[in-house]
Amino acid sequence: MDEKTLNKKGFFFISIIFFFYIIMLFIFVNVSNIMYNNAAIHLAVKESKNINFYISTLYSSDNFSQPGSFNRLDNQLNKFTYYPLVIYIKIYNVKGNIVYQYGRDVMLSDNQNVPAADKDLYRVSTIKGTKDVVYETTMPVYDNDKVTGYIRVLFDLNSLEYLIFKEKRIIFMVIAVVNLFILIFLIIMFLNLQKRLFIAENEINSLSRSDKLTNLLTKESFFEHMRTEIERVERSGGRLTLLTADVDNFLELNEKCGYDFGDMVLKTISGIFKENFRKYDYVGRFGGDEIIALLVDASETDGEIAAEKCRKLLEQNKFFYEGEEIPVTISVGIAATDELMLGTHPAGNNPQNKNNMLFRNLLFNSLNALSRAKRNGKNRSIRNTTLRSE
Repeated sequence: MDEKTLNKKGFFFISIIFFFYIIMLFIFVNVSNIMYNNAAIHLAVKESKNINFYISTLYSSDNFSQPGSFNRLDNQLNKFTYYPLVIYIKIYNVKGNIVYQYGRDVMLSDNQNVPAADKDLYRVSTIKGTKDVVYETTMPVYDNDKVTGYIRVLFDLNSLEYLIFKEKRIIFMVIAVVNLFILIFLIIMFLNLQKRLFIAENEINSLSRSDKLTNLLTKESFFEHMRTEIERVERSGGRLTLLTADVDNFLELNEKCGYDFGDMVLKTISGIFKENFRKYDYVGRFGGDEIIALLVDASETDGEIAAEKCRKLLEQNKFFYEGEEIPVTISVGIAATDELMLGTHPAGNNPQNKNNMLFRNLLFNSLNALSRAKRNGKNRSIRNTTLRSE
């Protein structure tokens, strides 16, 4: 996974989280409002029953048919505190005519006449021309199971916002902020975990592409890069030069000095090769004691110069085992794509076949030159083109 893909996934995750956060707040606010409204209605119904009980207890059924019999009720109702606030209390006789009113009269958006019914009626409405929510209850008054009148009470549900539920908005804000902090914490934890996974994945990929001992490219990774460069050269032009280096008498070194000494030699040679090739060249471990290097846009002569530089630098290194100096040298075979005639090759016009043939020929020529360097006395670099002139 590259960093660009990682950032896209992180952005997508954060967007999804914030989307669900907004949905969660929306649901929470709406559910909470429903609960608050239900609580307000419950209080209004309770107050209505209390008012009905108080008036029906204080006054007899005869009062509902006699105008002016409720004149003393104002002072008595003023003594009470109502939750929610009462806008008006109206008393009707059995015919539906009003005989008493307490409070101010308002016009509702859906005014209704007092029904001739023997059951409680409840409805939510709004004051006409405003958005103020009110709750109206109509309850019959009984005398010996006979309806003698009606009491209608109108409550201001909005009053509960500042009488009882004034902390509602603060609670909403606190919950929103706390959840936001939790969300940010989870996002930071996720991004940190994602970054750690990204680093671990890159380390794993690096380990799979790098030789553990020499820190050079593995054989498979090197060949993958080599095939890519060959495709580029075949498609856009250019040249490649391949160097194959082998430690002289490496088996004897291991038998005499041990494998730890041999590993130290390989690390030293690998360091010399890595330091003396360009950043866009490729250096890998081909086998047990073989180092392979691909020079991009370089001729066979350039390859020989680089090989000789590495070979001489290795000669200057002093290796000691139990106080004895151990000479370490390498032989190098060099081959370039310049000498390969791709157009006349039996591979035909198939680009993939041409690329495969070029890959095999380049590798074969480099190994062939290395073999000649070994037979000619070791500790030398030989170009493949010199073999043709012999």
